[in-house]
Amino acid sequence: MKLSTVILYVFFISSFIATLGSAFDSGSLMLLGKPFVVPSLIFYYFVESKIKSPLVFLICAFNFVGESIAIFDFSAEISYLIIPFFLANICIIYFILTKGKIKKVTLPSYLILGFILLILSFFWYLIYRLFLDRNFIFILEIALYGITLVVLGILASYKIMMSINNSSNYLLLYASTLIISGTFYVLYYYQFPIKMLDIIHFACQMVSHLFLILFILNQENYLIQKNKNK
Repeated sequence: MKLSTVILYVFFISSFIATLGSAFDSGSLMLLGKPFVVPSLIFYYFVESKIKSPLVFLICAFNFVGESIAIFDFSAEISYLIIPFFLANICIIYFILTKGKIKKVTLPSYLILGFILLILSFFWYLIYRLFLDRNFIFILEIALYGITLVVLGILASYKIMMSINNSSNYLLLYASTLIISGTFYVLYYYQFPIKMLDIIHFACQMVSHLFLILFILNQENYLIQKNKNK
């Protein structure tokens, strides 16, 4: 069995255990599984990548810090965990813009992207309104993080419209699961304390890390192949 396959097994098992911990409010299961989720994917990237970009390791480091903070599940945790996740999103956006090919956008594509932007911005505004009674710094954190999610959603939509391939598919899956996770997190903790929302949020958060690494690996392979063909 390949080493990368073993690492993926570690990821799926640890993610499953952590999700069970979230579902049953078990801190023990959470501590048993969650600390291995992001590190397993860092190791997977190190084994599979031919480039081994420092930016990717930085993204994973930010995500690991965010997930580590979330383990403790303390009051006002969102004020602290949103910072590393925001920084990770900024790095991911930079990666997409610098490593992806920007093609000319046609008028129909502009209209579709505009419609998607309108929908994402509307949901961002609804979430933003839930925190208007909080302090300015907290509102600013929520607003900025929400904007990065909107940007990721637009970039993922643009990429899938320009070219349907493994890279664009994984990016769309990553952006979708990340947006769902963030939205359901807010709904569960600040609006509707329905346990299923928390489970969906947690499961999407776990799998989003995998989609991110798969997107990066496929994008790197595309760039390598492109350079060979020059």
